[in-house]
Amino acid sequence: MRWLDMKDHANKQDTQMTWEQRKQESISILDKYKEEISKEAYDRLLWVIGTQAIESIFPDERDIKDMIRVEKGEITTDKLVEEIKQRYQKEWGCGVMFTWLNPKPKMSDFNKQLLSSNIVRAETFSQLSDIERSITTVKTQELKINPAQGNLDYKHLKDINRYLLQDIYVWAGKDRYDIGIRGGFKKGNTYFTSGNKLPEVSKALFNALKKENHFKNLSKDDFIKSTASFMNSLNILHPFREGNGRTQRIFIEQLAENARYALDLSKVSSGITIQASIQAEKGNLKGFEIILGNNIKERAKQ
Repeated sequence: MRWLDMKDHANKQDTQMTWEQRKQESISILDKYKEEISKEAYDRLLWVIGTQAIESIFPDERDIKDMIRVEKGEITTDKLVEEIKQRYQKEWGCGVMFTWLNPKPKMSDFNKQLLSSNIVRAETFSQLSDIERSITTVKTQELKINPAQGNLDYKHLKDINRYLLQDIYVWAGKDRYDIGIRGGFKKGNTYFTSGNKLPEVSKALFNALKKENHFKNLSKDDFIKSTASFMNSLNILHPFREGNGRTQRIFIEQLAENARYALDLSKVSSGITIQASIQAEKGNLKGFEIILGNNIKERAKQ
């Protein structure tokens, strides 16, 4: 999850707009093209917008038109990602000679490290944020169309992160231990599992999930309680350099699907998600339980 103090890169063009207004702006753009796509496609793109918005990432009109091209079968996601990279790099090249006119804004060490690890030739954090938004928007769409296949284990979680970010960062799909970040890891006032403990803690967490049969055959109430606890453990694990929130939520939705529940976390606001995470880290899982309870449905038996 991206915490509030790390969202300085998200669509700065109108800092006076609230989170709800910015999300609605993306939805309003999508609504302009609603008649061009099926209801299924519209609902899917609405899910993408909500999923990105939780991280204060708001697809713009070009992003949404790109997703519509995929829905219409005009281009594959892989080809579109290459097109997006070429598009941005061409735009950056046009303005590179003038960058010395504007001093570079100060960046946190976290953001400096992200910038230094990108493979899309972004030279500023603003460039990196823009291209990450565009690429992860269509990648998230693809994961909704074709979910990542796996056994709901740690590798499955890593595979989701890899798919989302492999076109942007060199470490996509690798946890902090894998890339040599072995010490403590903190965002805001929250401490996550230190890198040197990730192999041990992740193994214990996913072994326990497997032992519980991935929460299959549980009543709705029991599934919610068990999943809330797992969500908290997964968030405290926070294994990746970036993309933890998106990766976790996509994984949790697949976990629910496997247990014959339909779960849609895209409808939850950023603020509610953050507050639930903070409270859960302190031992109060009620926020996660409410989020799950408000957005889960039992699937019809076949």
